[in-house]
Amino acid sequence: MRVLNLPINKSSIHADLELKDQRLDDFARLTFQNTNLSFHNLKIYRLSPFGVEIITSELINFSSVEPIILSIGSEEIESSAYFVGQTGTLPDGRFVFGLRFDFTKPRDSNFEEERTEKRFKVGNLQNPNGYFKNPFKINELVVFNIEEISKNGVYFTTSLRNKLIVPGMRIDSTVNFPTYGDLNCKFQIQNSRIIKKGNEKVLGFGAKVLDNYDKKEDILGDFLFQFSDCKSIKELKESGFNVKKASSALEFQNVKSETDYKDIKLFREFCYGRAGKIRKEQDKEELSDSYDTHSRIVFCRYKNEVICSARLTFPEGKSQKFELDDQVEIPKNFPNRNEIVELSRICTHPDFRASDLLFHLIKHCMLQVACSDVKWIFGAAEERLVPAYEKMGWRRLDTHFINHDMGSKKHYLLLGNKFDMITGRSTSPKIWNLLYSDLINFISSKNLLDIDPSSNLRMNMYRAMKPFAGKLKLRSKL
Repeated sequence: MRVLNLPINKSSIHADLELKDQRLDDFARLTFQNTNLSFHNLKIYRLSPFGVEIITSELINFSSVEPIILSIGSEEIESSAYFVGQTGTLPDGRFVFGLRFDFTKPRDSNFEEERTEKRFKVGNLQNPNGYFKNPFKINELVVFNIEEISKNGVYFTTSLRNKLIVPGMRIDSTVNFPTYGDLNCKFQIQNSRIIKKGNEKVLGFGAKVLDNYDKKEDILGDFLFQFSDCKSIKELKESGFNVKKASSALEFQNVKSETDYKDIKLFREFCYGRAGKIRKEQDKEELSDSYDTHSRIVFCRYKNEVICSARLTFPEGKSQKFELDDQVEIPKNFPNRNEIVELSRICTHPDFRASDLLFHLIKHCMLQVACSDVKWIFGAAEERLVPAYEKMGWRRLDTHFINHDMGSKKHYLLLGNKFDMITGRSTSPKIWNLLYSDLINFISSKNLLDIDPSSNLRMNMYRAMKPFAGKLKLRSKL
């Protein structure tokens, strides 16, 4: 197609993209939404993410930004554009006019507010990658990488060769989220730009989400918690994402150094202070005590910050003294002290609650208890939290006390039988599958526990119920 070009700077239409005659075979139609004025039987000379050049026998001219619908074959693109001018003529007398897409306002008026939503950046090694069919090229796929995600939008990049992605275009894509699987995602392109990524230039696109990411609730919150720059579960929840399995991004460990222990003390101070459990006259050194020196302290970090911890005090003889001895008289019919481990100083960061964090902290504590010779595990909890511990297999005792060191709140003693808890005798099938099934598999592989036939039968029955247990969300406000 021979076109006599006029002296209009091409970059005013297509930025710095190198374009040739793209020869789109389909006829096009241009409609101005405010006036319903339409131009039919147009041909596309050049199309890019920034503008379009149209071949027409009619004069086109408008002075302001106008909402338009550009129909090319079966593809209908809603956008806004302004008139750049005539860019060329054909030997048969037809004109080539240039339109530049306008990005100063989103194509969807509801999207303007949504653009202020928190965007989470994803690390380069974990970028979700996707693809969709190029609507203007037969058997051609457009491959892209998602760089940022918000509740109602994404920002993705793709090669400069993918020049036929334009604002207003709707795309139906398949996106792979590393370690989590594929989602079907529908987007509408909102804006575009040329950026430098590493040593090369690429196209970047802002897009609005048109659906619910298909199974978004199942994986997106977990994915962002593990791989994005988010700071906490609370931040994700406030941005519209639910974290179903926080544990997938966490690694539990025991305190092994002075640095670890210093961080634990600071973390206790923070948690107790936020919960109003520190008296004004209380010495902060009381947040650590002699029991710490001969206990195991289990904790985990998220991005180098401690977000939960607990203390296990194992027996050192029949006369073993526990922290709770300082608060309440232990019942005389209690098991022998050399058969008991005390679980205490449980803390979870307030910004990471309403997730499965507490349960997995308990799970890692129980793993250490299971590998020991003790038969019982005991502790104390505020009255409002007792039901959560009962679900995990503890039994509430009648003994209770007011803990004046922890906000003067009513606490109940809790006692759990190690064998009954991890074999499911004192828990429901759902809780056992979610909390103890992996634990018992590890214990069995190491021959750490003698399991009787009836307990094996019960656990096999519980395992058969596992598909139903997956529907239970293991969360706690603690």
